[in-house]
Amino acid sequence: TNTSYGWQLINGGHNYDYIIAHELSHQWWGDSVSPQTWADVWLNEGFATYSEALWFENLGGAASYRNYMNSSLWRSSFSGSVYNPADLFGSTVYDKGAWVQHMLRRVVGDTKFFNALRDWYANNTDGVGNTALYQATQEARYGATLDFFFQEWVYGIGQPSYEYGFKTADLGNGTYRNYVRIRQTQATGGLFTMPVDLTLYTSGGNEVRIVANNQLDQDFILDTTAPLTGLG
Repeated sequence: TNTSYGWQLINGGHNYDYIIAHELSHQWWGDSVSPQTWADVWLNEGFATYSEALWFENLGGAASYRNYMNSSLWRSSFSGSVYNPADLFGSTVYDKGAWVQHMLRRVVGDTKFFNALRDWYANNTDGVGNTALYQATQEARYGATLDFFFQEWVYGIGQPSYEYGFKTADLGNGTYRNYVRIRQTQATGGLFTMPVDLTLYTSGGNEVRIVANNQLDQDFILDTTAPLTGLG
């Protein structure tokens, strides 16, 4: 339960404060609630790495949070699975483990996600927990199964790769019907079921719509009051 911090990290510049956030978060994720087995090590290190991003969100808001996730924790691919990893202390456990938390927060919603984290601590203080129990804790707040998510991102391997395009039809009554096609093209990992944020660009402004992508090749119909000039 004693957090150590290398003297080389103390230079007066505060450029290693994120490591302090990481190590202090272990007082909750790792010390108070310990993983039941080494297969569950991401419950330590993925949580602590995600706490770094939360620290930046506390300092600089959503933009700082996203910048940290996309710059410091981003990898084009991760080897193996988060659960029962081949490398107990590799980037899959630390960084992909943090991305799992980030994506789970998006799926569950902020309030339910953070309440579930509080439940995780309160219900397992000075004890042990495992990945299945953490899933159940999040599901209790979410109000539905999260098996699709955990099977894809925690127990499974790979990540989705998307291709997309659209066509627009003028219905003649001030409504433009947009037919959007999304294809998953990843070679490994199978189907990923996830919400996808689509930014619809029109001459009247931009609008974000969320679609539930649960097929490898799927069409969506989205109506707008102006023709699409782009999709992102």
